[in-house]
Amino acid sequence: MTLSKEQLQQLELINICPQKFRKEILKRINEEGIKAICECCLNVLHGNIPLTEKQKGSLSKHKRTLRTLAERKVALSKKRKLVLQKGGFLNILIPTALSVLSELFHGAR
Repeated sequence: MTLSKEQLQQLELINICPQKFRKEILKRINEEGIKAICECCLNVLHGNIPLTEKQKGSLSKHKRTLRTLAERKVALSKKRKLVLQKGGFLNILIPTALSVLSELFHGAR
């Protein structure tokens, strides 16, 4: 996983904000933030982010969305729309990814 400090901060902001503000933040998030979410999706699909069985079950409902977000050929504008329309998986994806990412990022210093 190669995320910049800015991308990591954007993911942390999405993670800590209340649900009612999350959609507004996602509307205004820049290209790098969407790429960070897509990178997390790719790493979950490749098994680089360990998930519990419960998390896997919850994310399995969103597997088509995760696959589309992880696909390189899909336009960023379409990915942004998907994140806004079907963002229910972010409650599971981002905290799990952040725990792994923060270990990697802070461990690399």
